[in-house]
Amino acid sequence: MVIRDNDSTLTTGTKVISSLAYNTPYYWRVRAIKCGGLSAWTSTNFTSIVAAPVAITLGTLAPSVVTGVSINPTLTWGTVAGAALYQAQVSTASIFDVIRDNDSTLTTGTKAISSLAYNTSYYWRVRAINNGGISAWTSTNFTSIVAAPVAVTLTAPINGVTGVSVNPSLTWGTVAGATLYQAQVSTASIFRCYPG
Repeated sequence: MVIRDNDSTLTTGTKVISSLAYNTPYYWRVRAIKCGGLSAWTSTNFTSIVAAPVAITLGTLAPSVVTGVSINPTLTWGTVAGAALYQAQVSTASIFDVIRDNDSTLTTGTKAISSLAYNTSYYWRVRAINNGGISAWTSTNFTSIVAAPVAVTLTAPINGVTGVSVNPSLTWGTVAGATLYQAQVSTASIFRCYPG
């Protein structure tokens, strides 16, 4: 028998034990002592708690800053041995003092996020949870995609006009945020790319 702790100087009904191994069965017993002798041992057993999970490795959007991310992304991370749950948080602040999404009921390495704002910096982090405790946070950040531009307003030639030059100049109003424009001319209103 290997005795880990042995203390015969106790005067109350309490003994604090420190630094047990994780997820290990232990047996313990106590007996009373007085001048007339020793009582019989009273014994039982228990198993120590599992170790807290290790920190998570992020998947999607990690490890570097990513731009142009969908406003409905799915965050992913590597699961860790022994984790029972995962907690994922999304914030617009790097110190996470304003939490947009907080979910501590996740059992897999994914979390779908919806309806983020366009062209906005977000921070996200994940940690693993089990009966032994909670891992450290693993975090990173990304910027959501810019909003699609609004439709342009056609200015010339105006709809339905006749007598337009065979070399017309098509004009339209520019829109905020557009970097390019695509113009098409067709003999059919359905703009087919090929005859037939």
